[in-house]
Amino acid sequence: MWLYLAAVLAGLYLLRRWHRERQTVPGLPEKYVLITGCDSGFGNLLARQLEARGLRVLAACLTEAGAARLRAAASPRLQTVLLDVTSSQSVAAAAAWVREQVGDRGLWGLVNNAGIAIPAAPNEWLTKDDFVKVLDVNLVGLIEVTLSLLPLIRRARGRVVNVASVMGRLASFGGGYCISKFGVEAFSDTLRYGGGDHPWSLVFPCARARPAAGRWQAQTCRAALPHFPHAGFYAAPGYIHPRSAERRRDGAGGCEIPPPVTHRLGNGGPAGAAVEQPEEGFRERRRLPCTHPGGNGAPGGGCVWGGGGVMGSPSPRAADTCPHSRREMRPFGVRVSIIEPGGFRTAMTDPATLVKGFERLWEGLPAETRAAYGRRYLETYAKSSVLLYRLSSPRLSPVTGAAQHALLARSPRGRYAAGWDARFLFLPLSYCPAWLSDAVVGLFLPVPTGGTPAHP
Repeated sequence: MWLYLAAVLAGLYLLRRWHRERQTVPGLPEKYVLITGCDSGFGNLLARQLEARGLRVLAACLTEAGAARLRAAASPRLQTVLLDVTSSQSVAAAAAWVREQVGDRGLWGLVNNAGIAIPAAPNEWLTKDDFVKVLDVNLVGLIEVTLSLLPLIRRARGRVVNVASVMGRLASFGGGYCISKFGVEAFSDTLRYGGGDHPWSLVFPCARARPAAGRWQAQTCRAALPHFPHAGFYAAPGYIHPRSAERRRDGAGGCEIPPPVTHRLGNGGPAGAAVEQPEEGFRERRRLPCTHPGGNGAPGGGCVWGGGGVMGSPSPRAADTCPHSRREMRPFGVRVSIIEPGGFRTAMTDPATLVKGFERLWEGLPAETRAAYGRRYLETYAKSSVLLYRLSSPRLSPVTGAAQHALLARSPRGRYAAGWDARFLFLPLSYCPAWLSDAVVGLFLPVPTGGTPAHP
């Protein structure tokens, strides 16, 4: 009886999920999508597929040659821009270009696809610069591109799609690649739901002039703890002092908040135990940008629309006016998805490139390290790279199909596993005990001359 009921409920759930995931968003010809890493591989194919579906594609390429090839294979709906995600100047220039293209519509989708894997080798063979080289592209560059475009994405209530890897769930080789993909997973999760209202928040009153009475009306304005120069002081929940801040409007459209009086919460005491104490050393004016001019009959607007509950969940309008409190994208209608590909045949997994980089690292090793690993280690690694490349899928459509669904479905998933090895090997293995996952991964790795095979 209960088994039948459980089966029926499971079937209804899967049917409902299938129905919801088949529904797509309307107005595709008016939506803009920016994709990084479009010179080849996943990004190149995804750009052409989205352009064929009628979207306006902004394809970011590293080289002019890659951009020219992509433009030649697509219609004028696809435009290209040169972008080096490791250069802050290049990211800023690309963000300004995107802003000009999308205008008031905002950016519907951002696909962070750019990435590298080399150098990849045993960690002992690498230097700090080798790790930084990969992390700058795969993680730090991804974060900078995302942060520079979030206002445009929020305006369109759009999508962020980060291409991670199944190696971000189960690391199987040394170097910065697996580390960077674990970081992409964490950044994506925190961007999607991470934090919300942080329990250690500051609540500053912003005063707003009332034109009729000419008096100051206290309003609340929030700021995250790292922006407060004295971390030991913060406002207790529900307590606002009308003299603790004043509001001024400047040409840049912001609020200046110089609280000469702060409120220290008692040691572990309740919120009601807060007492007013002067902070003599605090004279710095803290400027919080305000994006909404006017409001509530006040000329020039204010930091937060309406009084609001202190330390409560801010409304989207309140969070939009005080961006320092913006810790998640979900309240703004922005959806964040992660793509976790397995093994696919791309330029990144080309065995010739991998082996060439491996040999370069080998030549730079001290004699003691080379003796410990042995020449056979290098030869076995080369054979394993060729074997894994042959086992990888030549069809890139599972990855690009997942990215399309994340961009266009009304109900996108938070994670997409792409590839048979990702679904049926690495993801299940990531939930297994360490001794079991180590044993399975060890089957694909060469054994150093000075070592012994690992046994559970």
